[in-house]
Amino acid sequence: MQGGIVLALFTTLAFTGIFLRSEALIREAVTSSASSYIDLVVDTRLWNASHGGVWVAKSATVRENPYLRQLGVEPDTRTVSGTILTMRNPSAMTTELSTISESDGRVSFHLTSLKPLNVDHAPDAWEREVLKRFEVDPAEVSRIQSGPNGRTLRLMRPLHVDPTCLRCHGEQGVRVGDVRGAVSVSASLARTDGIVRQNAFALVGIWLCVMVVGGFLMRVLIKQMIERIECSEGQLLGLATTDSLT
Repeated sequence: MQGGIVLALFTTLAFTGIFLRSEALIREAVTSSASSYIDLVVDTRLWNASHGGVWVAKSATVRENPYLRQLGVEPDTRTVSGTILTMRNPSAMTTELSTISESDGRVSFHLTSLKPLNVDHAPDAWEREVLKRFEVDPAEVSRIQSGPNGRTLRLMRPLHVDPTCLRCHGEQGVRVGDVRGAVSVSASLARTDGIVRQNAFALVGIWLCVMVVGGFLMRVLIKQMIERIECSEGQLLGLATTDSLT
């Protein structure tokens, strides 16, 4: 009986450890993926800013960024052939990339700042808290947030002012190295949570099999041991009653 209890406790602890470790590895993979998205966004923004913005053809669906004029930058220009082009600065480009990524069910990006020009870049409560923290500690911050559509991994990294930023933000009094804002990434954990649940069901099934098979084998072994002990006792009793010396 005690052996069965020990077996149950040992296997339960072992499978619990396997489950927790697998869950941690999945979470680390999702966090690493979200961080890679931020790397890509930061590199793309740097490429855009190093070219002074990217010009695209203006149309009914492609409009100018009205906030550029607030920064003293004319958003539109005309080519020799008469085509009107409008500038896509790093901020506008990042927003459009987020729209594409979010439509594919991947991740969404949100540029945010404590002093946003664009009202759409205003931080929510958590982002505001992290932005204030970035003023002291610029380390990347993540959290898991629950909502009506399930859990979401949120990750934020500060955006530091570099020389290419001064073209648009130089009049705002920022200096190279300052934290101008942050990139906030949100990634749904619905798929990974489903994988974790599948792993949990699989581990429970394996645990039950181990317990059933282990319990059966233990019962067989105990039965064999009892039979051998009884056989030995019978032999000893026989010797005790038939030996001429006794």
